[in-house]
Amino acid sequence: MVPSVRTVSALALLVSLTGACSGDPIPGEPTPAPTPSGTTPLEPPAPTPTVTPKPEPKPEPEPEPTYEDGAAFEPQDHVPYLVAQVPTQLVLEMESPAPASRARPSAKTARASQLFTFTKAADATFTVRNHESGLLLQTSGTAAGLPAIQGPPDPGAAFHVLAAPGGTFRFVNARSRRCLTQASSGLEQRNCVPLADAAGATQRFTLFPAKKGVALTTSRVGWESRVSSLQGSWHYSWSAVLQPTRPAGLPFTPMIWGYYGATPAFQSTIATLTQQRQQGLVTELLGLNEPDGAEQANVTVARALEAWPALESTGLRLGSPAAVNATNAWMQEFMTAVDAQGLRVDFVTVHWYGGANADALMTVLRNVSQAYGRPVWLTEFAPADWNATATRPNRYTPADIEAFMRKALPLLDAAPFVERYSWFSFAQSSLPGGPAALFDDEGNLTPLGTVYQKYPL
Repeated sequence: MVPSVRTVSALALLVSLTGACSGDPIPGEPTPAPTPSGTTPLEPPAPTPTVTPKPEPKPEPEPEPTYEDGAAFEPQDHVPYLVAQVPTQLVLEMESPAPASRARPSAKTARASQLFTFTKAADATFTVRNHESGLLLQTSGTAAGLPAIQGPPDPGAAFHVLAAPGGTFRFVNARSRRCLTQASSGLEQRNCVPLADAAGATQRFTLFPAKKGVALTTSRVGWESRVSSLQGSWHYSWSAVLQPTRPAGLPFTPMIWGYYGATPAFQSTIATLTQQRQQGLVTELLGLNEPDGAEQANVTVARALEAWPALESTGLRLGSPAAVNATNAWMQEFMTAVDAQGLRVDFVTVHWYGGANADALMTVLRNVSQAYGRPVWLTEFAPADWNATATRPNRYTPADIEAFMRKALPLLDAAPFVERYSWFSFAQSSLPGGPAALFDDEGNLTPLGTVYQKYPL
């Protein structure tokens, strides 16, 4: 019998209800996740609580290095200095011209490796440049114990140079705020100690202007050892020729002794000086030697002015002619024309042979500097008695000359208008200047020469 439609519908309803009771899914409803047989479905797990770790205690910051302030050092431009350690009086010297070489203590010789110039920046810090290498004293970082080395411009090359007791100074690195300190291995930066502390002596230095030069010709056999023996910071020989046998490490200053036209020899000299400046071998040039003297260069003002542009073209710092008298008519006419024509004279070169009066010498130099508005180089000086004869002895005794020298040299070093000086060593047999001789006739130092040699240390 074919079931009726009603019977089929009833059976379908029964089957659907039976499936629902047996766990079959009901069409249209979401299917639950399967559970193990005979168990109740699990509740969702409770969230795991977040545990915030306890912060580690921060280390105490290292205190910033401190130092006691003091009056700032005021160096002279273009003047080299020796930097001497207070306890030992040894001077600082760079181990070699190479970058990163160390500063170490050494016996004073005034070699270029021991000479430093100070340049002041707008923030009142200084860079300290070595004469031999041209590189700057510096430290490579801020940590204590780093050595003082040399290198190109760097933030670690800025220093405060501050006054300390007894006319001494301390070098405080502007970046690290630590003091340069004398150590067994050389100079290094360490925390600054109080000035009153005895250990502070290792952080103190004396600065000596190294203006003292040596004026000697190169014609005599053994001139090199004589120049070296006087321990100057520069030398000249009244010549433009840079001798290959010159003392190592001693800066040479050339001179154009006279000018007699733009000859091939003159033009060659100018070209050589220009090249030597580019190579760093020379930095200054002295003008004519006593052009107003009939027995010396004997050059007119007009001829000197004609030569001057060629001297300027070398690019060297340029000294004026050294007249017999720095304020006489020749010199006044020359300097007036220089200013009127816009020519360059960087310093005035002076010769002086007055009496044994150091104060009188300083008055003359001050007046010359003020008259021409430039610093001076005193390239020849010594007391002389021009009236001395074989029957009229020199009025100045060796003791007079020594007393003059001992007074004059510190005055010259302290004078802000003096950049350089060099003693004129008469021959010991000279009637007007014999007592001022630095060497005897055998080439040995006289007692006066020993005084000059040992100054300033």
